[in-house]
Amino acid sequence: SLREGDRVLINEDPVSVGPALFSGDLAVWKSTRERFLAHLHTEWPDFSFDHFSDNGLLANASRLAEPGEKLIWAGAGLPDQLTISWVAVLARMFGANESDLHVVQFERLAPNRYVLGMGELSPESIVEHSPEASPLRDVEITQYRDAWAAYISNDPSDLSRYLDSPARPLILSAGHAKPC
Repeated sequence: SLREGDRVLINEDPVSVGPALFSGDLAVWKSTRERFLAHLHTEWPDFSFDHFSDNGLLANASRLAEPGEKLIWAGAGLPDQLTISWVAVLARMFGANESDLHVVQFERLAPNRYVLGMGELSPESIVEHSPEASPLRDVEITQYRDAWAAYISNDPSDLSRYLDSPARPLILSAGHAKPC
């Protein structure tokens, strides 16, 4: 749960949409993604992640290396699962203690009501149905990073190999969630 003084970061970049070529250079990623998103948001032609400088994940990724637990709130859908992958990649880039990464994973509100994304939940639903935060185990962090590597690859065979891997990656469960 949030406590007074906690600082929330939002993922201002819908990473599941558009070009996702990531070479490890955040400045190139930012520029590419801003150009793409500005075309999507024709009413916001000067779109920039700089508008989110106070609480955006990209502008504040270095905060992942600060000591203390980091909670990633996510639904079971692919966009939220890719966000977990993105946070795991950024955490490693900035030298974060990966044992500080925890996930509050919403999967269902009811037996037949999947939660695909956090944005579909009301504040009341979040409070009422919030699962416990679970630390990401090393194997899960590796699986999320592997998912990210397959996702950003230019080679479709990388994605195919990932989906066929015997470890049955965690992110595959995102494909099994079906809305009511």
